[in-house]
Amino acid sequence: FGILIIVTPVLHLTKTALYAEMQKSESVQFEVYESFLKDLSGSLPRFLWRIFIKGLIELKNFALDVGNAIYHVLSASAVLIGLFLGSWIASKGLTQAIYGLGYVPGKMNPFATNSVPLALSVYIFLHNWQASLATALSGVWLSVAPFTILVLNGVILGVVSDLIPNKVMLLAALVPHGVIEVPSFVLAGSAGIKLGVAFSRARRDHDQESTLEFHNVARQTVYIAVSLALLFFIAGLIESNV
Repeated sequence: FGILIIVTPVLHLTKTALYAEMQKSESVQFEVYESFLKDLSGSLPRFLWRIFIKGLIELKNFALDVGNAIYHVLSASAVLIGLFLGSWIASKGLTQAIYGLGYVPGKMNPFATNSVPLALSVYIFLHNWQASLATALSGVWLSVAPFTILVLNGVILGVVSDLIPNKVMLLAALVPHGVIEVPSFVLAGSAGIKLGVAFSRARRDHDQESTLEFHNVARQTVYIAVSLALLFFIAGLIESNV
C-alpha cells in the first residue's frame, strides 16, 4: 500500500506528461538523469521529516484553537449521529442478518489471528489514514462531504457495537485503540468542515481576503492530514495486538 501511494501518482503524472508531449509536432526528447538513490537516502527523508514535524505543530495549533471549537463540535456530532443511526439500523434486523451469515459473537476474526506480525497493523493504519485523508480533503468541495463521511463511520461503529454481546467486551474491543482513532477522525473531519466553509466563503465573496484564507486553511488541512498518520499508526498497533 505504501508503495502504491508513492508510485501511483508518479505513473499518472508520467502518462499526462507523455500525452502533453505527443501533442507537439517535434519529436519527444528524453534526458537521462543521475541516480535518484542519493535523494531517497538523503534529501527526501529530511524533507519528509520537516513536513511531518510541521504537520504535528499545525495539528496541535488547530486542535487547541478556540476558534475551531465549532468545527470540532460539528465533527463530533456527525460521529454521534452516525453511532445512534447505526445502532438503530442494527436493532432493526441487521445484527440478526449478520449472525445468520455465520458471525459468532465474541469470536476473533481469523484474518486477525492468523496474519503476519505487524502486517495487520500496517493494513489497519493505511486504511484508517486513507479514510482520514478523504475526510479532511473532501471539504474542498463542500463541508457536507466530510460531515457525511463522519456520519457513515459512526454508522459502522454503531453496527459493530451492537454485534458485541456485552459492555465489558465492547469496552475491551474498542477503547484501547478508539481513544486515539476516534478523536483522530474527529480532527480530520473538523479540518474538512473548516476547509469547506473557507471554500464557500471564497466562492461567495470573490475577494482577496477570503481567497487567501482558503489557501491558508487548505495548507493547514494538508499538514493535519499528513501528521495524523502517526496517531493512526499507533492506533493500528494497539488494535491489531492488544
